[in-house]
Amino acid sequence: MTLITPSSQVDTSFLETLSISNFWKVAYFAIENQQCSKGVLTMEGIVNAKPLIEVYGYWPSFHDAVVLRLVLDRSGVMGPEMTVQLDLWEPDPKMDKHMLVTLVFRGIESFILSEFNRENMLDGMEIVPIAPPGKDKCRFSVRFVSIYGPGYGPEMEFRCQEIEVANVAPNEEAV
Repeated sequence: MTLITPSSQVDTSFLETLSISNFWKVAYFAIENQQCSKGVLTMEGIVNAKPLIEVYGYWPSFHDAVVLRLVLDRSGVMGPEMTVQLDLWEPDPKMDKHMLVTLVFRGIESFILSEFNRENMLDGMEIVPIAPPGKDKCRFSVRFVSIYGPGYGPEMEFRCQEIEVANVAPNEEAV
């Protein structure tokens, strides 16, 4: 799965009443029923998303991305924050290049992490807006999904106030 962001015309208030398992089913339904080839409706709310979009021409799915580094810091400006560095490669013959992408998630809470190891390959990253700016403390629900299940990469779930694309650069060391 890729980034899920409903347009500003969609009322998402009903999501607050759903259990977490039903929440992901609704999020998946939202992607499948939007006629958008990459599953991306808008990048509204993600700070500095443009450089990453310019590399591929769209917001990437993070399928086959490898988590290289994960840093948790309890003293961020908005409270706890996490910086994640990924080796991102999109399986597109026109864009056969690896990029180092650094994402910062600020004001994180309800953080769950398992299976971080030497492999760390993702099946994808899901980002779901759960509140408009200024409406609620946590604006996004985020989930990193391991590609082959337990043992091959991190599974993470959390909510956060802000997401920033801090850096995008070619990964010269990738094979």
